[in-house]
Amino acid sequence: MKTPQFLAIEDAVRVKCEVLVSGLAVADRLQALTSQANPKKVHLYDYGVAVPPFTVPDDLILYRPHGFNTKPVIVRVRYNPRSHWLLDARDGTPILINRRDNVVRIVELPMRSPLEDQELAGLPLGSGVQKLGYDLLGVVPSNVCFYFKQGKECRFCELQDTYLHHRPFPRAAKTAEYLGDALAAAAGADPSAVHVQTTPGNLRSYDVTPRLIADMVVRARQQLGSRPLHIAAAVMPPSDLSIINVLKDSGLDEVYFNVEVVRRDLFRAIAPGKADYGYEKFLSAFRHALAVFGEGAVYSNLVYGVQSLPVSLSTTGWKHERENEEMLAAVDALLRLRVLPVFTIYHFTGRNSIGPIPLEASGLLEFTRDYGRAIARSEIRPQHAEGVISFSLGSLPNTTYNDGMALAVCSQKASAHAA
Repeated sequence: MKTPQFLAIEDAVRVKCEVLVSGLAVADRLQALTSQANPKKVHLYDYGVAVPPFTVPDDLILYRPHGFNTKPVIVRVRYNPRSHWLLDARDGTPILINRRDNVVRIVELPMRSPLEDQELAGLPLGSGVQKLGYDLLGVVPSNVCFYFKQGKECRFCELQDTYLHHRPFPRAAKTAEYLGDALAAAAGADPSAVHVQTTPGNLRSYDVTPRLIADMVVRARQQLGSRPLHIAAAVMPPSDLSIINVLKDSGLDEVYFNVEVVRRDLFRAIAPGKADYGYEKFLSAFRHALAVFGEGAVYSNLVYGVQSLPVSLSTTGWKHERENEEMLAAVDALLRLRVLPVFTIYHFTGRNSIGPIPLEASGLLEFTRDYGRAIARSEIRPQHAEGVISFSLGSLPNTTYNDGMALAVCSQKASAHAA
């Protein structure tokens, strides 16, 4: 039997899937509230379909569970003035309106982070570290990737073109010293930040980038002392696998080697640069990382939306049923390796070679549920865990994998209580 809490979380995740797929419009009168909210920013990608005419919130809190998780169900604001979802305000309270049925939902805006007003080395602190979600710091060591220079970038990737269009940072690549200092300063300025995700583009070689991350983590940890901070990094596996040990020794908690797709024929078509590195080398890196970091701390990302594409990458005839089937097969393949699969949701803003894919909110919700159940069955995460990764529900506004895990955990608790 589904408890009221489970039903509330499930409804919030349903709305989150719809907003992630459709985006949302923002009413002019919301401007009165946005000065105190965490402002919209471009971190790695621009998830919107249009440029908002004024500063809009970066995220939106849909539901705050009680007794399950102290962190909220949160969604990224993908600005789309044509969406049937409207973020508005009534009597000073933010509301989300479904303009198809006029259902109104009271929501919250994450508060503006103290680090928004901080500087480091004469630059805004946000040049190195940004507050994302409810409790997450995002670090981008590099907004460039040598795959673009080679013409072998991942075909869904918009990293470099997004940077060139928006230039959210004065420099596309930063030093380990600057990044370590920025991370320590950001963690010191905002006590609500307890998680860190760093996602660089590839620098000069496969070994240079992870070494830079390790140096950054060491420098930040030295300054932070005993201040709790959970740090994860997504990076290409190094050519020299012993550098994985260096990452662990630096104080890194979790590592992501993102294979993106599991089908070997599609791997070459979607990620030609990674295919040159080699699928078998990814497998070797997974095995090495599992020996060093342990189960539950080694991850790989999949892109929801592209798993069912043909090698021509044609999006004609795309159906969520086929996509979900291929995604779950990829999830199972990684779980058999004892690697935890996570996923990003495909978005197109005109800056990649695949083009638009007609994602469906109902299909994403269905996959989110099935994915959460698969992760829970694997028992790679400890039984007390309420998320696929150690980040909270409130850390991840632009994807739904921790939401899927939350649904699975709530379902298990409800079943145990009924028994």
